Amino acid sequence: GKTVEYRPPYRFYLMKKPTTDYSNADNFYKVQLPGKTFTVDIDLNGVSCGCNLNFYLVDMPVADAGKDRDHYCDAQCFDGLGCC
Repeated sequence: GKTVEYRPPYRFYLMKKPTTDYSNADNFYKVQLPGKTFTVDIDLNGVSCGCNLNFYLVDMPVADAGKDRDHYCDAQCFDGLGCC
């Protein structure tokens, strides 16, 4: 498999090339999962108490940029995300 290393403090997106243009759907690497297995291993070694880690697969981008300007939306529907 492939390894992706993420270092907080923000969201991580799978992009086809290095860019911060989150408004263009062609920039996102969209994993085709039907008929495949997708696994995630998260190493919490050394993480302090109070860490909040979430893993979502969402369709990007949504039409409105939202408060973080990243065109992100998930089922939680928080105010200011641009999708609720």
